[in-house]
Amino acid sequence: MAEVRPELNHATNAAVVLGRRALTAATSLDRRAFLPSYHPAYDDERGSHLESVLAPALGICSGINLEYLFSTIDVEHHGAGTKVPLNTVGNIGVLQGTSGDLRPGLPSQMTEMHVPVRALFLVDAPVQRVRAVLARRPELRQLVHNQWVRMVVRDPASGRFFKELRGEYIPLEPSALYDRSAGAVDGDDARATDTAFATDAEVVHRGEYSVHDANMGGVGYGHPDAATAAEGPLYGEEGLHSFDGGSGKNSDSGPSPHDSTNSTLMEDQDYSSSSSSGSKAHLSPQLQLPSHLAAPSSLSLTHDDLPRMPVARRETLMYYAALGGMLLSCGGPMLLLAPDAMNPHGALIAAAGTALSLPVLAFSRRYLHGEHMFGRFSSLCVALLLGFNVVATAPSLFVAMHGWSLFGFASTFLIGAYNDRPTVRNNATFAFAAYRISDFAMLTAAALAPHAADAALVSEHPQVVAAALLLAALFKSSQIPLTSLFVRSMEGPTPASALGYAGLSAHVGVVLLSGTMPLWFPFDWARITLASIGGATALYGSLNAKIRADRKGAVANATSATLGLIFVTLAAGYPALALAASFGHAALRMNQILRSSHVIADTQRLRDALGKPPWPRIVPDSVYRLAWRLRRADSDFHLLNVLHSMSRWLHAPGARNLSKRQQWGATAGIAVLAGAPSPLAHWCETSLMDLIHTHPLLAGAAMAGHFAVSVVLMRFLLLNVLNSRRFNSSSSAHASSPHDPTSHRPQS
Repeated sequence: MAEVRPELNHATNAAVVLGRRALTAATSLDRRAFLPSYHPAYDDERGSHLESVLAPALGICSGINLEYLFSTIDVEHHGAGTKVPLNTVGNIGVLQGTSGDLRPGLPSQMTEMHVPVRALFLVDAPVQRVRAVLARRPELRQLVHNQWVRMVVRDPASGRFFKELRGEYIPLEPSALYDRSAGAVDGDDARATDTAFATDAEVVHRGEYSVHDANMGGVGYGHPDAATAAEGPLYGEEGLHSFDGGSGKNSDSGPSPHDSTNSTLMEDQDYSSSSSSGSKAHLSPQLQLPSHLAAPSSLSLTHDDLPRMPVARRETLMYYAALGGMLLSCGGPMLLLAPDAMNPHGALIAAAGTALSLPVLAFSRRYLHGEHMFGRFSSLCVALLLGFNVVATAPSLFVAMHGWSLFGFASTFLIGAYNDRPTVRNNATFAFAAYRISDFAMLTAAALAPHAADAALVSEHPQVVAAALLLAALFKSSQIPLTSLFVRSMEGPTPASALGYAGLSAHVGVVLLSGTMPLWFPFDWARITLASIGGATALYGSLNAKIRADRKGAVANATSATLGLIFVTLAAGYPALALAASFGHAALRMNQILRSSHVIADTQRLRDALGKPPWPRIVPDSVYRLAWRLRRADSDFHLLNVLHSMSRWLHAPGARNLSKRQQWGATAGIAVLAGAPSPLAHWCETSLMDLIHTHPLLAGAAMAGHFAVSVVLMRFLLLNVLNSRRFNSSSSAHASSPHDPTSHRPQS
């Protein structure tokens, strides 16, 4: 599961050679061809044996080829996108995040090495036999005649090749392609042959080298081999070239007189001109295509020509930098803040949070290998952990407020990582709005708490402090009325979802309330409110988790439900028990999110081990109807439709053409203006805290205005500023050693 790259599978598939294996015995096909075996001498004229081999080959191999083809050339409509945020939906498919449409194709990790071409079927059988099989099998005939695949038939008796074109079998005459004035093929045949080659040759051109599998037909004209025994050689001395190990050169003195036929076939196969591994040890120089058949120069590139950079080395440096940052984000607060922490277990909580974060970072080093956002992910995770540890070890609410705010901004950027999708932008904005409300509630509590400058006013508003603390904790913990917060937060990379919304972000509210028990626990209404909201969320989350088809959404709802029970435990007066339960719960949910892509296999293994299904799969009708009523009520409460309508005027298409540096600069500026921890944010917060004491209504209006402006700015940032260009490296990429294929990846 952690090995997202490399995932070659059937990538680079390009051909199916159906015939005797002696035809390909001395040829390196560079793992690009399927090789079903068939011997024409042991078949009847109806092609009974050919049918039994050709039917599965056409059905299965063409399906594989077309799946790769469409997933590569049209990712948005036919592909699945990157695996990193994929979410399993039932037993039927996947989607990106927790919103949007099912993705029908293959993820980009399976297609990034693929060359999108239709499969070429080379059938070593008489033409009439092939025609008879296709006549009996209309489903196979439609695949071939409608050109979903390309087919070339090799006559075993004569060694000639015939191109299938809409039911006709046209002899391949190379002279008509290399010299139009030669007149080797006249009239309609010449035009038909030329059109057939032009259609296929212009699909993609991969450079000047080609796998020398064309020479499988090197027996030449007039060299009968139908009666040759299987154990005997099928090739004349001027037939198939043998190769000298790693030299890539032909061992004979030169090409045979019959190589023109083979070269013509290779022109039809020009897509196989590049090795997926970048090594040309088994390749031989190939004749260039004629100018009228060659693909445009813009398509003339090999995988080696793509910009490369030492991705593994760069990611390793980022990983160790993030590792050091996480250790510092734990050690710093423990040394500087923990001795005076509000929470008596602050140091232990920080150590536990770091212990949960480090394995996720190690997992991400492999899971996100080659992903364009690895550096951003690792740095944001460090910020997330730093905010959590500051809240856990803070000596006052004023200090905790800074970690609380940092936590919200880091979470928002992790959720909005793939903001090219509208659902990501919507859900990231929704989460940011919830976090800002929580931030202002935290600011209010910090202003009126006993650690505020004017203690005389504190005694007059202790219940405001209690209410603000409850609001701050519940809004960040996906409790009623924001029960969809964790579900919407699952739009980012799977490790980010595990660390944030199953681990740290999910339980930071419990950490806050357990450290501020004296400020809210004495009030009966506060305990009743916390227990009531927690209990209601536990009921709703449990029911909703039963009816959600997607794995991440179900785990997110279950996380909210269990957190509700932990809040009930806090309301009952057992903070130590609540913290212990939070640690175990975080470990469980993080593991479930990390393994979410394997839920089908895990369930099957569990069923095999138990000998029965691990849990009932059918929800009772009454429970199902109740869950959907609650789900509908919650769906009607969110503001995404209103947000979408209100933010239409923010969309400026031209603004998305910013360069990488412009995007980073604009992001930093907008984040500071939106309230990210900075000197400007510190000045605004202290001013608001002073204003709360003197003019509370004006302070409330100022916070409402600040909230609206910050949400609009973040929405503008996600809509108009950030795009995938910010992940690109410098224009000059340095290629790594070709002997270390794992040390580099093509630039995204």
